[in-house]
Amino acid sequence: MIEKRALEELLEDTDFIRYSTRPSEADKAYWAAYLTAYPDDQHKLEEAKTILLAMFGMLQAEERGKELDRLKLAIQLATSEPTESNLPKKVIAWKKIAWYAAAVLLPVVATYLLFRSDKNTLTQYKLTTAEIKATENSVLTANSTLQTRRTEKRAVLLPDGSKVVLNGHSSLVVAEGFGTDSRIVRLSGEAFFDVVHDDRSAFLVQTHQFTVKVHGTAFNVRAYRDAPVMETSLLRGSVEIMPADSGKSIFLKPNQKLLYTSVMEPTSVLGGVHPQNIPKPEISIEPITISGDGNSIVETVWTRNALEINDERFDQLKEKFERWFRVTIEFEDEAIKQFRFTASFENIPMQQALEAMQLSNTFYYELDGQTLRLRSK
Repeated sequence: MIEKRALEELLEDTDFIRYSTRPSEADKAYWAAYLTAYPDDQHKLEEAKTILLAMFGMLQAEERGKELDRLKLAIQLATSEPTESNLPKKVIAWKKIAWYAAAVLLPVVATYLLFRSDKNTLTQYKLTTAEIKATENSVLTANSTLQTRRTEKRAVLLPDGSKVVLNGHSSLVVAEGFGTDSRIVRLSGEAFFDVVHDDRSAFLVQTHQFTVKVHGTAFNVRAYRDAPVMETSLLRGSVEIMPADSGKSIFLKPNQKLLYTSVMEPTSVLGGVHPQNIPKPEISIEPITISGDGNSIVETVWTRNALEINDERFDQLKEKFERWFRVTIEFEDEAIKQFRFTASFENIPMQQALEAMQLSNTFYYELDGQTLRLRSK
């Protein structure tokens, strides 16, 4: 008889973890039978799989095997010995699972922090991920600012215990009074948030074009000022997005992302068209993107120092390619802009990445200082 599982049980189940990351035919058959027995659990399985994919996608490939045991141990610890007597055991367990899972599985931190709130002990796990700096003292205080260089990533804790991973060429400002009067941060660039739930105070991420309002959830925000497209990707919980130029809020469900695209349109005036263009945003909601191997979420893969390209045109991936390899791309003809690529790169030089991309599309390139010129023939 197949036993019904709670979300917490799925996240610590070895068979389900394997099914979510590297399924065998037997795994697929078992969980298909599970859904036949418990069809109402479809959403629960999808949510658990999404969380595991997001977390496992952040692991370096060589770390995944040994980190699996750490994950299981951490979750076992998290689900035992609740100390907050005023909360149900299930609520306490999930709160701890979120802490442990994030700490164990986010390889973007050079030092993992596993914190047992009931015994106030600290265990550290060292990783070798390059250019990422975090220590047990990486806690931002209210009225402070964190800025990263172009190729730097930082993992930090906020005063309320929420976790943030800040991508390169980004800044995060923690507002005055954070954790007492309000929970407001201002972001320019990209960051992954795992927010602690607090019914008394919503968590607000302010960007130059929209504000993301949450109570407790995991999500990614990409809002570079010079980028034509900004996005918010939701992995767990729910978020409310409030565009600066509209009074209408937009709500996301897990596994969805909102794309905010600035489209330049000419300004109409009496007697003709004004020579200056003004931005007019286009807003769309799409599913988050799972990588081709099924083992990571494209929107958060940057946290493991990887570049994921998922069926994108050259002109669409131009910005991320420039930011990743610190170059400026110039297209010498229109045809090359339409070439499409699917690839995943981790810690390789730009020349090697370009050579791999040339296997699927014939193009030529020339590097002049920090300028990369591309042509189709």
